Amino acid sequence: MPPESEIVALCRSHLEGLPGVRKATIRTPIRFRDLPSADLSLVLETDVGQFAYFGAVKRRLTPARLDHWLLLPLARVQWQRDERKPILFADYVSPGNAQRLREADVDYVDAAGNLLIHRPPKLHLLKSGARPRTLPESRPARLFMPSGLRILFVLLVEPAAAEMSYRELAVHSGVALGSIAVVMNELKGKGYLTRRRAGSRLVRRRELLERWVSGYSEQLRPKLLLGVFVAREKDAGANWQHLRDVLRERQIESAVTGGLAADELTHHYRGEDLVAFVSDWPEGVLQQLHWLPSPTGPITLLRQFCPAVRWSMGGEQQVAHPLLVYAELLHSGRERERETARMIYERYLDRLAANDAD
Repeated sequence: MPPESEIVALCRSHLEGLPGVRKATIRTPIRFRDLPSADLSLVLETDVGQFAYFGAVKRRLTPARLDHWLLLPLARVQWQRDERKPILFADYVSPGNAQRLREADVDYVDAAGNLLIHRPPKLHLLKSGARPRTLPESRPARLFMPSGLRILFVLLVEPAAAEMSYRELAVHSGVALGSIAVVMNELKGKGYLTRRRAGSRLVRRRELLERWVSGYSEQLRPKLLLGVFVAREKDAGANWQHLRDVLRERQIESAVTGGLAADELTHHYRGEDLVAFVSDWPEGVLQQLHWLPSPTGPITLLRQFCPAVRWSMGGEQQVAHPLLVYAELLHSGRERERETARMIYERYLDRLAANDAD
């Protein structure tokens, strides 16, 4: 039984074991035209009535992955119009993620037995405190490890990437040629890359984008981290300008991400931190900047892992690609950043995910 199927079976068992619940009917897989991210439908028959749900199944639910899912139409739909409500099935919902789901008015059940069914005024069921249970692990995929995520980034943001030769893809992603072959074979084997008369095409893009956002926070970003710093100057914009001036003298490329980049993209929120990608970090730059290392500093520098990191808006300003800005905002986990991430997704990323063929 695939891990996701086992999650669904365990969640159904927990639901049917609740007092007052007569039957939980689950249909999966299923696709709603207006809810492309839905994996299942659920009808819960209880002593106080019947309740309909649409939902998704998630494994290894990180905060970034949950925040991304909550931004999608699945969780944003006005479910009151037809009495369907969103629900999340997961292998485990941590207390922090459970709080986020409650705030978003999304019900949930996990394989450990934690759950929330909230259908006022008739029904309110809550169980918490159960520890994660061990489920069979599928073989780790190189696709969602750091090198695979770098390749996947290029495939997601560059329209012609699926048609590139392996050598071209290696240049565009900064990944060794041998790893390109392994990851591309995984993409084909898992049905994410298809060959048709018109050529190769990346499909199930919504799923891949979600996995990429989660992988950025958990896998890729830690590998890109060059350092965290503090400066005498407190203004993030002034520090970004100072960094650009110093790097320009050394002919080093840079691109801002996070709040400062989001402000360029949306003119909505700027924040107080500076996060930027740099193509090189030679000795002497830190001394020239007069910055000091600090584990909690407001300045974070990341290694620019491929040319596609930089996304020109015209003029001198260089920001990171909106997908990187979006992922960085979700990585922060703060409410204003999540609000701004929603705007970036709607303006810049929804069409990336919508270019799908599944």
